[in-house]
Amino acid sequence: MIRFSSCSRKKRGLTRQLYSLFVTSLIACLLTSVASAEPEYIYGIHDPGGEHLMGANKGWIVWTEAIGTSGNGGKNYTSWQNAGYGVIVRLNNGYGSGGTLPVESQYDAFAARSANFVQNSSGVDYWIIANETNLAREWPGNNHGDPNTGEPITATRYVKAYKKCYTAIKNVAPNAKLCPSPVGTWAPPYPAVGIDGFVDYWVNTLNGIGADKIDGLILHAYTHGADPALVTSEQKMGPPYQDIYYHFRVYKNLMWAIPNNMKDKPCLITECDQNTESADNASPKHAWLNQKNGWMKAVYAEIDDWNQNNDQPIRCVAMFRWPTAPEGAYTFGFSDLYNVQADFQDAVVYGYKWTTGNTNPPSTDIPDGDNLAVDAAYYIESGRNDTDQYGQSALDGNVNTKWCANTSQTNGIATLAVDLGNQATVNGFVVRHAETGGEGAHTNTKVFRVESAPSMHGPWTTEWSANNGAQAELSAFEYSSAKTLRYVRLVITNPGSDTYLRIPEFEVYGSANSAEAITIEAEDFDGGVNAANGTDYYDTSSGNSGGQYRSTDVDIENCTDGRYDVGWTGSDEWLNYPIQGNGSDYAVSLRYASPTGQGACRIKLDGVDVTGSIPMTSTGGWQNWVTLDCGDVAVGAGWHTLSFVSESSGYNFASIKLDPTDGSTPPPAIVLSEGNPSGGNVATSGSATTSSSYSGGSTGAEAIDGLIDAGNKWTSANVSGPHWLVVDLGSVKTVNGYKVHHAQAGGEQAFYNTQQFQIQVSSSQSGPWITHAEVDNSDQADAITSLSYNNPQQIRYVRLYITDPGVDNHVRLPEFEVYAQGGSTPPTGNTVAEDFNTMPSWSSSYNGSWGSAASWAISGNQLQGSRNSEGSSVKVKVYDIDANTDYTLSVWIKCPSFGGSYWCETAYRLGNYSASDFDANASSWSMVKKFDNGGSNGNSDTLTKYQVTFNSGSNTKLSIGYKLGSSNGSGPTVMWDTLRVE
Repeated sequence: MIRFSSCSRKKRGLTRQLYSLFVTSLIACLLTSVASAEPEYIYGIHDPGGEHLMGANKGWIVWTEAIGTSGNGGKNYTSWQNAGYGVIVRLNNGYGSGGTLPVESQYDAFAARSANFVQNSSGVDYWIIANETNLAREWPGNNHGDPNTGEPITATRYVKAYKKCYTAIKNVAPNAKLCPSPVGTWAPPYPAVGIDGFVDYWVNTLNGIGADKIDGLILHAYTHGADPALVTSEQKMGPPYQDIYYHFRVYKNLMWAIPNNMKDKPCLITECDQNTESADNASPKHAWLNQKNGWMKAVYAEIDDWNQNNDQPIRCVAMFRWPTAPEGAYTFGFSDLYNVQADFQDAVVYGYKWTTGNTNPPSTDIPDGDNLAVDAAYYIESGRNDTDQYGQSALDGNVNTKWCANTSQTNGIATLAVDLGNQATVNGFVVRHAETGGEGAHTNTKVFRVESAPSMHGPWTTEWSANNGAQAELSAFEYSSAKTLRYVRLVITNPGSDTYLRIPEFEVYGSANSAEAITIEAEDFDGGVNAANGTDYYDTSSGNSGGQYRSTDVDIENCTDGRYDVGWTGSDEWLNYPIQGNGSDYAVSLRYASPTGQGACRIKLDGVDVTGSIPMTSTGGWQNWVTLDCGDVAVGAGWHTLSFVSESSGYNFASIKLDPTDGSTPPPAIVLSEGNPSGGNVATSGSATTSSSYSGGSTGAEAIDGLIDAGNKWTSANVSGPHWLVVDLGSVKTVNGYKVHHAQAGGEQAFYNTQQFQIQVSSSQSGPWITHAEVDNSDQADAITSLSYNNPQQIRYVRLYITDPGVDNHVRLPEFEVYAQGGSTPPTGNTVAEDFNTMPSWSSSYNGSWGSAASWAISGNQLQGSRNSEGSSVKVKVYDIDANTDYTLSVWIKCPSFGGSYWCETAYRLGNYSASDFDANASSWSMVKKFDNGGSNGNSDTLTKYQVTFNSGSNTKLSIGYKLGSSNGSGPTVMWDTLRVE
């Protein structure tokens, strides 16, 4: 379908209480499975409940569970993981005198209980075995952290316990990712009981465990106070830690100490806070200073700097902690500290990722360039409040007007999609919130994002995620490098004080390029969910007869020409669309279908008829679509209302298009429609470049080599799209059309077929690119997409631009063909195409009586011949051809070299001949390719194309044979693929 602590942090308290107020425990009798993709963002919170503060930049949540040494069952964390958060769970024996590990005699029981808990839990990315085991307060039997009490957890003891847990857990949940305990930073050594300094203790446990039993590394790091400058302070401790940082940068001491054979392990900081130096006098005392002072931003910026300059990134920094659970005289929770929360949100806005670092930091400055939004061509809003609060009020350059809508009517999310009208160079965005228009700061938008897409209907890609928790009146973002964009969308997920969004201006900064055609789909009339009959549209019947897309009285159904069409039309019904002209004339056309030919319509601009009555002739069916020229219309600068007015019933309406003209007679419209193109494939003589390739054998060259096979295709890397393949034809060609062979054409499953793509052309390898067709193969029904021009086009560079490759991120494309005049034209009569997806229906077979038969099979969509002992075997198939016709026979063969005596022959003979004839009269057959141990001994087991040409003379039959024999034992395994006679 085509469509346009002090040292030991003793002030922290004596015990850590298990916090479970926010967690629903569900028994999930399932083995722990491989986790979904880990989040890219480094933000995190210890304990659930505050994850909403991360907005769209979802990071990590840390749990702590006391499981003891007996019991049964686990917990289900899947809902958090499915929502996009990373889940980290620490397993403790208990807390306080119970010990994070039990006494040594109970290690086996703790390991068994750990395995049982993991086995019966789901939705976890990383498991941590115990906590800060070098600290006396974590030892079993300790008395308020006195190192002279309890059973010390020495490095040797911890290694023993961890290995037992590792073995037990992996036996029942082999995919579980296990991490050793973090150390308690700055804790003093206790040499009398075998406890080293905290860095040495950590390294000794890691080396004792071994890299093969560690799936991740856990760190804790803090500052001693709330001053943001402490985050980057290089103040050192006193002996014996005179080389150790006293504040947050202690994480560097730990990272630097990681053994070399563990430098590839994921690293996560699961506890971070301001310690207790800034605590208030409440009961319990809040350890966090309740100020929005940039401390959080400093922490995450520090880790982002580390990630951008080191090979072993830190994936998570989890702030300790959300709940206000008391820990002795203190609470480390900040669920009731709103300034701390705002400080966290200010840090989240930066969008730091451990995978890429900070590539697009927020900016407080207005981006360079012009505000392109004030010249936008068209928009689609999710809804509007009053009739003077449409989306265009956010695009008019006037902060005294606003777009306003109620998000409760659109599932809590509001959108404003904007067509800039050209492929613009975009430097960044600005969102001016309600306060800029004179309203209170409490009405400023809190959470939103800006997205881009290749069309007004997606697929949408996030360009900027913003968490404006502080409700500043202006949010700005600037790219480090400009992007080329046409379609952008503002998405609001938290409008502020209530459910109403108030946006005076959404600004897009950059420079415009030449105006391009505007396509408006019929179903996207103005008003969004608040569209009113008599204001935004007029429909004479009640209800949506088609039942699709919108809950209005306009009748909308699914459509073969796009997404939807408007049907059940009647006289005097109309639909309004917002457009903005640039003072030029536009050639207006529309897409419609009619089985009767009795329809008529007209176009109005701001209520004035600009086309007169336009008759709609029969197209042969309700879904047989044609383009109807409606003439030229002058559209002055500024926003206008374009109205489609129906004068009758008897047709369906799909879309309307406005193409800017210079006032002269426009050239014939370029139409690329479904149908087999004439001419020959010239892509095989060109060269190909791609956006990415999965491997060296899956490059763009495989998509233009004439071989259509699953084993010979362009496969893109597993990255988000769009993906592209550019073919340089070598010179300008007169192009008639294209064929796109999807994965199914090469023998793979249909769900691998490309879903959405565009055909684009250019006069330069680097663009700009002009789209000639947008193809929707979302149902993946087409294995081959054939497209033909209404008029041949002069083209050198062609780009296949894929926005949705199918079931995953990989494009799988066996062949892209460009048909042009002067190319190799296939015969119009009988041809042969044998792809060996299934075993051919052989016309005859022969096995020499003096030996055994060869084995013939289909393997990987190729014909495979092999033999284990001597003998000679032949397969022949006879095909119909045309007399007195020039043909080219080509076949791909793969044969390894072989030490024994063998022969492998592929040949043809004009006429109807048998397999026994090929064996007895081989000299009468014309050889395509022969391999044997005395001559051409294989082709390095590389799939290679061989071809011959011939004239059929008076013959109307063609016999093609495959022979595999050996005279002394076994022979090579040979593969044939993609036989063509054309």
